[in-house]
This record gives sequence, C-alpha cells and structure tokens, in this order.
Amino acid sequence: MDIKKNRLAFLDFLRFIAAFSVLGEHVFERLFPAFIHFTTHYFQLGLFGVILFFLTSGFIIPVSLEKGASLKTFWVSRIFRLYPLYIVSIITVLLGIHFGLYKVSFPSLKTIITNLFMFQLFLGQPNILGLYWTLCLELFFYFVVSIIFALGFIKKSVFIASVFLGISFVAGVIAIGYFHLASNGWGLIFYLSTMFMGTLFYRLVNNEISFSTFIIMIILAAAVLLSNTFINLYGHDKPELLGARSFLPVTTAIIGAYLVFFAVVIRCQKFNFPKVFVFFGVMSYSIYLVQGIILTLIPESSNALVFTFTRIGLTISISLVTYHFVEKPFIRFGKKLSESIKNNRDKKLLAEEKVLSKEF
Repeated sequence: MDIKKNRLAFLDFLRFIAAFSVLGEHVFERLFPAFIHFTTHYFQLGLFGVILFFLTSGFIIPVSLEKGASLKTFWVSRIFRLYPLYIVSIITVLLGIHFGLYKVSFPSLKTIITNLFMFQLFLGQPNILGLYWTLCLELFFYFVVSIIFALGFIKKSVFIASVFLGISFVAGVIAIGYFHLASNGWGLIFYLSTMFMGTLFYRLVNNEISFSTFIIMIILAAAVLLSNTFINLYGHDKPELLGARSFLPVTTAIIGAYLVFFAVVIRCQKFNFPKVFVFFGVMSYSIYLVQGIILTLIPESSNALVFTFTRIGLTISISLVTYHFVEKPFIRFGKKLSESIKNNRDKKLLAEEKVLSKEF
C-alpha cells in the first residue's frame, strides 16, 4: 500500500466511510427488505456518504488554493484529479449501452458533450450515470472558491459560510418551499453551503476561529437544514426513492454526517486508523465511480449474500485497477505539471526582482 506518512489519514478514513456508505446503499437497497425499510423511513445511508464527501472537500479545497496562491496550479491539479477517471467511466457506460449491457437508450450528442465537461447539471441535461450530479456540484464548488480567491475573500470563511447558508434559506425555504418558484433544488444549494461549512472545521482545528463561533455556525446550519427539509419534504415523502426525498431519512443522514465528521476531525485526528481503511479512502474516487458502473452488470441472484459479496468484491477489485492505472498516474502528472508552473512563476518573479534591484 502506497500511503504517504504526510497524508491527512483522518480525511482518508472519512472518505472510506463515505465511499462504502454509498456503496452499501446501492447494494443493500436492492436486496434486503429490512434495509429498504430503514433507508426509506429513518436514515438515507447514501446521502450520508455524499455529505461526508462534501464536508471533506470543503475542509481541504479552499485551504489548498489559499496555500498554493495560484489559480492556474489549482485548476491543473483539480482537472487531472477529476477528469481522467470520470471520462473513462463515461466511455465505459456508453460502450455498455451500445452493446446492450445497460437497458437504456443511447444519450444524445448534447448530453454526451455536457457530461464530458461535467456541466450537465447546470444545462438541463441528464446524467449519463446517476451519481455524476455530485461531481457537477463539486466542480461548481471549485469555480465558486476560485472566484472568492480572486476577490481576496478566501480567508473570510465564517462570512462566506454565513452568506451561502443565507442563500440556502432564501432560495430553499422562501423561493422554492413557500412560493414554489421551482420544483426542487434546495438540496443542491444547501450541499454547497455544507462544503463551506467543511472549511470552518479546518479553521477550528487550526485555531483560526473560536469554538464558540464554530458552534454558532453549526447551530445556524442546523436551523437552515431543518427549515429546508421541513418545508420541502415533510408531508411530501416519496417512498419510491428509498428515503432520498423523505423528511426524516434526509434530515438524519445530513445531521449524522456532520456529527461523524466532527467526531473524526475534532477528536480523532491523531488516531492510528487501520491502514486498509485509509487506503480505501485514498482510492475512494475509484470506488465511487466504479460501483455506479457495475451495479447493473451483475445478474440478480436469488442468494442475496452471494450477490452482495460479488458486487462489493468486484467493485473493490476494479477500483484497484482504475486507481493504479488511471487515477494515480494522472494525479502524479498533474502534480508535476503544477510544480513546473510554480517553478517557472518563481523564476519569473526572481528575474523581475533582480531587474528592479538593478534599477534602484
């Protein structure tokens, strides 16, 4: 296992929990009546995992841009982190559709192009694979963070989180919930706010904000969440979506993700997590995409346990391949390219300083 000592192991452990929560949701909801009842009425395990991913991104992304101080190197590293495996997954699904492995019609050229650029969520196009919506929101988060960085507000995390929570309340509760100006969308806005709440966890553990300020922001986030879920979901449950559009499962999943994130980040940073869990967290992106691809490729089995272990085992096996032969090489290339850009920038600045020193 290639786990570097300087990695934030607790974040990789959280990614492990997130990836396997989503995987567990997609496997168990097809097989076990008791789990279907649980996720439909009490706790949406898949959404719990997604929120953990969003909090983790919020924890690390704005700060990585702040420390790198370069939009160019930030985007180079992000593009080579997200797109190669994503494009491979799209090609795989399209081939599967073409050869009849997926029982859906072949998407239009417009849908394919918007999906390839990860813009489909904002251009009214369907996702070629359902779970791609989270990646679209992640990319949008990068754009927003880049704008905030360019405006010089990247360190004003409390203010930024407050603004987005305010937008979430106005849009989700008033515009969507009360005036019905849209049929949905409150969740996407709150999830974006959640990413900025993740940044506050970083500020707290690095003593950049006080604990009392952090608690006030958590209470505010909880109030916005409950307002949104109550007005948009309470009494409007859609059991056929297995809790993904139901008041209690959605609310408990999001609160649960916040609590787990708090427990691990605040209390367990120095805990010696099992290396296998940390490694699965390192390759969580592969696990997340691969499990979506192979779900429909495994024939249904009368033996639920056989199907479960086959699906999970195949997901992990293929993820190991995609991580080592797609993710890892492109991440390494992105880092080298970013480092080269940084070195060239530093050389240019040094040359400019020398010219100025001669003039004066």
